[in-house]
Amino acid sequence: MNEREKGISSWRSMLLHHLMLVVLCICTTELLMFFYLQRRTAAEIEPVRYFIKYLLIPTGINVLTTRIGSRLIHSSKITEQWKDAIPLYCIAIVSFTLSVVHARFAITAGIFMVPILVSVVYGNEQTTKRVTGLCLMLAVISLIMPAYDPDVYRMDDVMNKSLSILFIIGAYLLSKAMLFSVRQREEALRESTAERGRLREHLKRDAMTGLYNHVEFYRYLEEMVAREQAEIHVAVIDIDDFKKVNDTYGHEKGNDVLIELSELLTRECGTNCHISRYGGEEFAVIFHHKTAATVHDIMEAVRKKLEGITLSGLPVTISISVGIAAYEEGMTSQLLFEKADEAMYLAKRSGKNQIQTL
Repeated sequence: MNEREKGISSWRSMLLHHLMLVVLCICTTELLMFFYLQRRTAAEIEPVRYFIKYLLIPTGINVLTTRIGSRLIHSSKITEQWKDAIPLYCIAIVSFTLSVVHARFAITAGIFMVPILVSVVYGNEQTTKRVTGLCLMLAVISLIMPAYDPDVYRMDDVMNKSLSILFIIGAYLLSKAMLFSVRQREEALRESTAERGRLREHLKRDAMTGLYNHVEFYRYLEEMVAREQAEIHVAVIDIDDFKKVNDTYGHEKGNDVLIELSELLTRECGTNCHISRYGGEEFAVIFHHKTAATVHDIMEAVRKKLEGITLSGLPVTISISVGIAAYEEGMTSQLLFEKADEAMYLAKRSGKNQIQTL
């Protein structure tokens, strides 16, 4: 489960937890109301009837609904989208019991708006539609439920319930507008995140060859060494007599050589490697999970293929000197690179166009 899924799961649990607190508050209010009515009104209130109608039945329904919802959101047999809707369904049912039990209060006409507006948090229009459909169904049922409390039934109660349907439709339309705004912000955030990702990736790359730059080379090498990965090898590659190519044939031809070598390294090195243009005519490759023999064979293939390539307008043969070093326990990333670099200079001093290993 990723961080986003954990956050949504916590949100569902929090909704149901707070809904249970609301149910307990409603129950407490009903109890206080009983004592208030006994003291302040002349009407005779039957305690047993009051407790059954206003405390036992609605509280029982609400508590059972909330408990069932809590179990369902943790069930492995229910999809995530349905789990999102379950706490909202529970809120709708609690709203329904309030609407029926207290039909005479006009405020209950708007209570079904609550689960619909809360559904916007998920940013899923399908969930909002499902919750709206349930609220409409419950609102229609509540129209025929005044008989639950016939002693206080008035025609105004039917008008209140009729208004609740209009409020539900209004809440749904408002939710759609809010969902549209949420989607726009999410899209803008995704684009912004993608742009930052592209910028970060661009900063890691050499503009000409598309390979990683020396900053990213060191970062990756330090990461590999810190993990103490087995079979880490570093190859440092330097183009022989590159300055002469630039001075004789121009920087454009020199750039063609750099691009050709970068493409050849990308093709030949394969997986489990990190290729960088370290600087100028110098390249570096970090290999992991490859044997010393395999690394040597790869570099030898690169050397031979580059030697056999003829670039347009460049009559000279291009060669490289390569130095390879293997990671040893306790070695730092800087020491590993310096060892490979030393091997490359040894190849230079030994006649160029060859591979040396230290």
